[in-house]
Amino acid sequence: MKGSLPENNFVLLETNRFDKDNSRSYLFTNPTRIISCYNPEKLKEKLSRLDGWLSKGYYAAGFISYEAGYIFEEGLKKYMDLNPLYPLMWFGIYKDPIIFDHKDKIDVFTRGDSLYSVNNLRANVSQKEYIHNINRIKNFIF
Repeated sequence: MKGSLPENNFVLLETNRFDKDNSRSYLFTNPTRIISCYNPEKLKEKLSRLDGWLSKGYYAAGFISYEAGYIFEEGLKKYMDLNPLYPLMWFGIYKDPIIFDHKDKIDVFTRGDSLYSVNNLRANVSQKEYIHNINRIKNFIF
């Protein structure tokens, strides 16, 4: 459902690029609000609403779809699907992330005094299917 807050809603922003500036992954759970947009005419308004939450000190984790770029580029607007099936943007609004520091710990997320474990983390598609999908995307672009 558009705008619903399912209990299993989360965003994991994982780094696998470990250097002095990149050693943390962030897990966002239990959003305070979800801001999504399917209507191209309301995208800028929704982005403004998102900015309002950020200015209050909240975090936003989610995505802006590739297709949203049509809205910002005048010459591409004629190609825009006015009834997208997939949201043009989707962001959860969160109070605090659970931060995982890869330098200190391998599989424990910490938030305050609580510990969280991540077990059996694996991709949900095979490498062959992943490569096939990437090649399809490249064909759409080129």
